[in-house]
Amino acid sequence: MDPEKIREDFPILKRRINGKELVFLANASTTQKPKQVLNVMNEYYEEHNANPSTSNRLSTESKRIFEKSREKIADFIHADTDEIIFTKNATEAINLVAYAYKMKKKDEVITTAMEHHSNIVPWQMLEKEKKIRLRFLGLTENSLDLDELDSLMGKHTKLLAACHVSNVLGRENPVRQMAKIAHENDTLILVDAVQSVARMPINVKEIGCDFMAFSGHKMLGPQGIGCLYVKKGIMKELRPFVCGSVMKKVSKTSCEFLEGPERFEPGMQNIAGAIGFAAAIDYLDHIGMKNVQYHNEMLTDYALKHMKDIDGVKIYGAGHGIASFNVKQMQSYDVSGLMGDESIIISAGNHNCIPLMDYLDTNGVARMSTYIYNTKEDIDKFIERLKRVASLGTKRLLTKT
Repeated sequence: MDPEKIREDFPILKRRINGKELVFLANASTTQKPKQVLNVMNEYYEEHNANPSTSNRLSTESKRIFEKSREKIADFIHADTDEIIFTKNATEAINLVAYAYKMKKKDEVITTAMEHHSNIVPWQMLEKEKKIRLRFLGLTENSLDLDELDSLMGKHTKLLAACHVSNVLGRENPVRQMAKIAHENDTLILVDAVQSVARMPINVKEIGCDFMAFSGHKMLGPQGIGCLYVKKGIMKELRPFVCGSVMKKVSKTSCEFLEGPERFEPGMQNIAGAIGFAAAIDYLDHIGMKNVQYHNEMLTDYALKHMKDIDGVKIYGAGHGIASFNVKQMQSYDVSGLMGDESIIISAGNHNCIPLMDYLDTNGVARMSTYIYNTKEDIDKFIERLKRVASLGTKRLLTKT
């Protein structure tokens, strides 16, 4: 894996801010797109664009390319093609489960305090609307408490919903063991794999999950396209989330839905997005996800080694290319802004994880996150700038004292 060669495929990395070359370290928020992805999407609109639900040569081509994209995405996570539903993003995928999986009063959903809002709010809405019970699995210093998980499981527990890798802490949760505990208690498990699918090899069969949500834009693909994996046999238990458009049968008094993924994909789909997503997977497959994982972990270790030596920097968590921190006497947005003045782009704020921020006793964190086109030189620039930003925080502290 040669990051310098990879960088040549990403046009945006040639951009300069304030005369300095762009250093993009906000990859847990979204990744940049290689020309291979941009080109294939443009080619679709120039040569194949048509409505796949109609009957003509172009629509047949469009349908074929769209379904080929589904096949590539399924192969990438070792799923079957008919287990993949296209969505706008992982948020919609989780909402699809919340509203399509039949739950009733007194049913229980277990989630964790480290979740993205997308894996908390839909369950809160069900708690209000259907009177289900939402329960939270506690956090420990290094992992989730699996003993507590076992004790939380009961006869009314219908679903366990948890992230695979925290988008703030970079922590990898033991989803295989969690799936085993869930199934031993006749409970289904949904895995929010937005960060993990982008950063490590994933095999849904080995994990044993029933649902998995992930997004294209976190892994070199376009924005506005995501997927929900549904284990075979479970999809027929889900009711349609959005209704209309192509159907199996419709009369004035009744209707009959299509089977399989199309049951949950009404209306015009983001075909170019799906094609771009598949091209991104081709790109990552060529590199190899084990190489992607190693590269991000190597850069994380390299960054942490230097971050720990900077006075005034507090590190909250790090792993899989993600490192969250704060600078004393500064808001995370100030840190991000000052880094951006030097063309170093990081993320800041609560990262849509306010319950986790409450647990960490902060209103937000700065977050550095790497991907395949980042280099040790990028980290060196980040560290150099962080030292100067931290010195400003120290001066503020001394002035107040």
